[in-house]
Amino acid sequence: MTTETAGRGPEGDHDHSQTAGHVFVIHGSLQDVTCDAVIIPTDTSFGVRRHWSKVTDTERPSKPTSWDRDGFGPAEESSSVSVWYLDVTQDNWAASAGVITERLRRALEAAERSLREPWRAPVRKRAQHLVALPLLGTGGGGVASTDMVVDLLSTLADAVGDLQIDVAIVVPKRSHFNALQWQRRRYLGSPVDDTGKRLGEMARRGELALMLGAGVSAGAGLPNWSELIRHVAARADQQEIRELLETRAFGNLHLLDQAELIHRLLGRSARNAIVDAVTVAPRNSSDRRSSAAPPKPPLPALSHFLLAGLRCGEVATTNYDLLYERAVASQTEGSEVTTLPYGQVSPGRPWILKLHGDALHPDDIVLSRSSFVDYDSARQAVGSLFQAMLMTRHVLFVGVSFTDDNILRLTHHVTKVRGGIVGTALALDSDVARERLWQDRLTWVGMQIPADVREEEETRTAWQARAIEVLLDQVAMWAVDEDEVLLDEEIPVVDDNPLALDAEQIARARAGRRWRKTARRQ
Repeated sequence: MTTETAGRGPEGDHDHSQTAGHVFVIHGSLQDVTCDAVIIPTDTSFGVRRHWSKVTDTERPSKPTSWDRDGFGPAEESSSVSVWYLDVTQDNWAASAGVITERLRRALEAAERSLREPWRAPVRKRAQHLVALPLLGTGGGGVASTDMVVDLLSTLADAVGDLQIDVAIVVPKRSHFNALQWQRRRYLGSPVDDTGKRLGEMARRGELALMLGAGVSAGAGLPNWSELIRHVAARADQQEIRELLETRAFGNLHLLDQAELIHRLLGRSARNAIVDAVTVAPRNSSDRRSSAAPPKPPLPALSHFLLAGLRCGEVATTNYDLLYERAVASQTEGSEVTTLPYGQVSPGRPWILKLHGDALHPDDIVLSRSSFVDYDSARQAVGSLFQAMLMTRHVLFVGVSFTDDNILRLTHHVTKVRGGIVGTALALDSDVARERLWQDRLTWVGMQIPADVREEEETRTAWQARAIEVLLDQVAMWAVDEDEVLLDEEIPVVDDNPLALDAEQIARARAGRRWRKTARRQ
């Protein structure tokens, strides 16, 4: 097996400081992104547009007390996330890139102080706080000028390095997302991660498929396998059963046997508890809403958006939640990905294969010993489709622990008949034993963490998970197709365009595409 280390270039040097923050570019809707703070653009008169109420939880926000002095400030109202408003105009007229980015820098500094003094734990146990914002200076959603985009990305890159926070630019339109990624890659000279570039180019060519494990949804605050079993056990309504499930003897059982016993004791209520665990969002420690507020469904993790943004046509998962599907819907204005084995595949439409069932089909959930033993007879066709992915694509494993008996068995069957590397595994650790075990079958990519990170397991895991997010952001950047950007009719042909390309060059490329379409019709 080939072994790589994320975050290293050809000479083995770090591409970026792991202790510094990172600027992510996300395709999706801002209201669907889980973050510690969000920055909402408006004008000098504080005319906040109504569509931002989906993010701020209020339709009539009050002007911050510092607004007239600073041009930015925190929301006066309580919400589930720390909301900051930013004036992106100059006395209600168009502002220069320098004015907007200088004001943004000061707003980020203030937001960072508010998250640290007093200390508020990062959302979903992230290693660093995450601040989300739309692409500023776009005049109501249009593509920003070259100067604005370059200044924005440069300002954010400097800020996250100094403030040690992460920032996500959230872009709803695919054409604008592509243009911004192309700008990062070509014009700004973003650091190159060899693994990220390799996987991104595979995704661009349509060669990449995804296999998502529980580690991806952990970033959304959902429980891992052992936590899920504890959650279900706690739902027992009989004292005798609860006492049994708290004994050392129960804890000594294999997780599959624990799940089997719970299923026998609780019956249908065990599956209902599983559905509840993956469809109700855990509350943030920074959530300032009333404790009596109705529960909300969980929002996708950053990794869900980054993975969905690759637009892979074939995805498999052992997760019961619906978060990848929600990330896809956020990027496609509500369009759905086909869920197999329950939906009907359509040409050109991506699908996700639920290997262990999901929350919408609780009777199909695979968790207990008996459900694993019966897997081949009950779900052979599902397993065979996953094996077809391994045979025909390069599969990117993310959040997969490689301890699931079904995944191991199905993958080993394929590696016995297919030569070469079948996929890449993004792992939290550089596991020497597993690297040797999968030698010449999988490329194992272990994550590095900052040297000054404490040795506590939870802290290390948080930084390793963040390193996977940073790597996936690189993959997403390299997955954008140059032709798709050049030939996109939604990108305006103007002298000062966000691609830093000559307008005549874009016009020629588009004319060539129209000529090729005409020739094919003839």
